[in-house]
Amino acid sequence: MEDSIKGLMVANTVSDVKCQLHKLANLLEFDNFAFGIKVNNLTGIPTIDMINTYSDQWNDIYKKNNFISKDPIVLEGSATSNPIIWEESLKPTHEIFEIANDFNLNIGWSKPSHKPNGVSSLFSFSRSSESLTEAELWKQTPYLLWVANIAEQAFERVNSGYHGYSLVEVLTPREIEILKWSAEGKTASETSMILSISERTVTFHITNAVKKLNTCNKTSAVIKAVTLGLVC
Repeated sequence: MEDSIKGLMVANTVSDVKCQLHKLANLLEFDNFAFGIKVNNLTGIPTIDMINTYSDQWNDIYKKNNFISKDPIVLEGSATSNPIIWEESLKPTHEIFEIANDFNLNIGWSKPSHKPNGVSSLFSFSRSSESLTEAELWKQTPYLLWVANIAEQAFERVNSGYHGYSLVEVLTPREIEILKWSAEGKTASETSMILSISERTVTFHITNAVKKLNTCNKTSAVIKAVTLGLVC
């Protein structure tokens, strides 16, 4: 395993990363891996990129049916950073279950990640048989988390699109702070008292944030900031 980890750490192309991760999947007793990233940006239309070792047929079905918008693993991953056990989330009643089962994609482990630059990712290992037992998870989770972390770094290194939009350069710390209070439902007057600044100053920063985020008012600016991962 150490050789594949080292290989992953120095891989400088997507194909090299894919090769090393497939080896690691097998070493950890899985058949496949998958890595997907979503880069939020100021246009409001995220860029999505995926790489995996699934069959071309499954990838075509997944794309044509827009499964990414209803995949329970992806949906759960968008709201957490905790590891996800597929069998706990992919229920037999879900419309994707039967199709995924035909491609032996019902047993797996995923690790979501969310960064302040508007990038979210989901790394997964899957296999066709033998449920993940508590004993196996207890033993393998440290390695799974380790590989997921290094995989994320590797894709960041070889994929320039992964870096996302530099939100730090878009809004100032004060603008971010005021939007966070606005997201909590605070008025300009209340925010001014909390931050010990004038209401006029609060309004000034909100106006700037609205312009920078290319929105029409404070509410839409807050919504976009939340969508971009700027306000939690």
